[in-house]
Amino acid sequence: MLPAHFLKGFTMIVVSTDGSALGNPNGSMGWAWADHIDEAGSAHEHNHTGNADAGGATNGTNQIGELCAVLEALRAHPGSEPLTIESDSQYAINCATTWIHGWKKNGWKNSKKEPVKNAELIRAIDEEICKRKGSVKFVWVKGHAGNAGNEKVDELARTYAEDCRSKLKDGYLPLEGWKSLISSSYSDGVDVPQDAKMLLDGKISSSEYHIGRCVGEDINPDFNGNNTRETERE
Repeated sequence: MLPAHFLKGFTMIVVSTDGSALGNPNGSMGWAWADHIDEAGSAHEHNHTGNADAGGATNGTNQIGELCAVLEALRAHPGSEPLTIESDSQYAINCATTWIHGWKKNGWKNSKKEPVKNAELIRAIDEEICKRKGSVKFVWVKGHAGNAGNEKVDELARTYAEDCRSKLKDGYLPLEGWKSLISSSYSDGVDVPQDAKMLLDGKISSSEYHIGRCVGEDINPDFNGNNTRETERE
């Protein structure tokens, strides 16, 4: 019998994502994604880079971390294979699948007629989903409930946040993550590394900024957690 990751001739890629903030909001933050490994030990290396990645910043919010993780997971997995993203963040899932439709109609204003927070990240997530040939499905998982994938990315995101706080690692966010953070009320005191400043100033491209950044962690193949809920992107 074929593994569950195989569907109608395509390899289904399943990725866990998570964000972390120490002292949320405005503590050190982290984000991470990690591929699930199938029964044969494969991370389904079909047109994507690495099998895990993580980043963070000295300041931020859990929501920015969650959205960065989803965006980076999408960008790391282009192609025609169906992609399932597991997240414990109802906020990130609703941004990508539900609320975004109203925000688009309302000129990226919320119900209070105020600008949508983290709009740069949410727009980028929407663009990645729309241009991806393969389908994208989001699955909610209960956090800190023994789901192996969720536990792995929680560890990666939290560790990066801790390393940023202790100055062991420089901040690392996608361009849209830096823009969302800098435009937020939590930007005071944030340490923006030199390469990120060059990215923001247009002196280097996103591809140059990302070179060599994949963590490449091998992760546990048993990622069948409980308490999940699926959300299809319409």
